Amino acid sequence: MAAWKPFSLIFSLALLILLLLPLLSAHATNSPNSHDKTASPFEFLKGLQGCQKGNKTKGIHDLKKYLEQFGYLSHNHSNEDDFDDILESAVKTYQLNFHLNATGTLDDKTVSTMMMPRCGVADIVNGTNWMHLGKKWHQKSHGSFHIVSHYAFFPGNPRWPQSKYHLTYGFVAGTPTAAINAVAQAFRAWASRTHFTFSQAPSGSRPDIIVGFFRRDHGDGLPFDGPGGTLAHAFAPTDGRFHYDGDERWTVGAVSGAFDLQTVAVHEIGHNLGLEHSSVPEAIMYPYIPSGATKGLHPDDIEGIRVLYNISNHGCFESFFSLLIGSPPTPPSFPFEYLKGLQGHPKCYAHQVSPHLRISGGTPSEAMNPVAQDFLTWASNTHFTFSQAQDDSNADIKIGFSRGDHGDGHPFDGAGGTLAGSCFCTDGWEIPL
Repeated sequence: MAAWKPFSLIFSLALLILLLLPLLSAHATNSPNSHDKTASPFEFLKGLQGCQKGNKTKGIHDLKKYLEQFGYLSHNHSNEDDFDDILESAVKTYQLNFHLNATGTLDDKTVSTMMMPRCGVADIVNGTNWMHLGKKWHQKSHGSFHIVSHYAFFPGNPRWPQSKYHLTYGFVAGTPTAAINAVAQAFRAWASRTHFTFSQAPSGSRPDIIVGFFRRDHGDGLPFDGPGGTLAHAFAPTDGRFHYDGDERWTVGAVSGAFDLQTVAVHEIGHNLGLEHSSVPEAIMYPYIPSGATKGLHPDDIEGIRVLYNISNHGCFESFFSLLIGSPPTPPSFPFEYLKGLQGHPKCYAHQVSPHLRISGGTPSEAMNPVAQDFLTWASNTHFTFSQAQDDSNADIKIGFSRGDHGDGHPFDGAGGTLAGSCFCTDGWEIPL
């Protein structure tokens, strides 16, 4: 009997390892780091770099499927491995949308762009829209940078009814709390810059927009493809579906190798409101979404939604400065204190605008986007166009920050008094702040 004891012990240990092996394997599969080892669905594009018209290369049929998925090729096009005229034209259209050299050849920049994780909504829907449908380029002879828009809408410009400016949202059962909070923040971002208000629908009611996590084929005609491919997708008004890919590595904030829930939510809600993809890389509606980064609304996104819903900026010119400088700290003394009984208010002197502007070098960087956004608003409601001059000598409007007596005959008086002023100068219109 003693001879059987070592054998019995070895047999028991082997049986225990066999029982634990499935649990250990399951843990490794679900580890966040396992996503990093999974090949991207777009990995095949690496092997096609350098392909051009006339080539017959294995894998070109996968390129055709990619371009079909995002609207650049019709679904009845040949799925063979021939790089034909139609495919070359589709590649050129793709390159134009993403500001690449439109050669029709799969050069390294085109391939690297195509391989980036992105939104699953097509860039071109039914061949009737594309990412440059916003404003046309404004060409100027002096070569300055131009503020232009490249927002786009879905075919037919679907939108929520004019009377329905309050939208409710809800979540598919099992949605993580972190995602619920991130989506709520994304709705707040849109509410702060549009006429819409949003609230989470009460339990048991039918929300206007419903958010959930899904994997692979989930019944909406837009199957997900695993980690590193399409991250999420959403539908145009009034179909309020918004789906995350449950196979991606999601996070809150900028974490290397993961995707920010709120950034993706702001993008997909833009689709739910009626915006298509923009060709402006800084816009939230740009189709590619990097990992390890966060992103918010851009003037191009805001102008797009305002144009779609015909929203005019009827606010006082002082609202421009509230965006620019925010809420100042309470001053130790108020320059208009002596006017208590006369209803004195801070004043803003503003006269005219002109086609070219200049933001002085000392202007805080956080002022740049609000200023550009408000020039876009003026451009969309007047006959003016605006561009940023390269130096002061070419500028019609010069914007800067000053304190006290700054030499224009209109000295400032400290916090809480005059906020800003503009005056006519021999070299243009100047708005000292």
